[in-house]
Amino acid sequence: MYLTGLALILASVSIIIQKQARLASLLLALLLMIFVITIHVPGVIGGNMDLMPMILKDTALAGAALTFAGIAKD
Repeated sequence: MYLTGLALILASVSIIIQKQARLASLLLALLLMIFVITIHVPGVIGGNMDLMPMILKDTALAGAALTFAGIAKD
């Protein structure tokens, strides 16, 4: 839990200060999609439909991170 929080904080700081922002946003998108695939999707398949908004949120955030990675200049 602390490692993922640290990864999120470091990615956000890197994007804000524009140091390795493309790499940080690509890794952020990867982290978010790992959350979707390993945590949220199995929960929804198991019948917990309360996780559906989390799938949509994390997928949208990953898409935004990929969009930013596409326009970031490193």
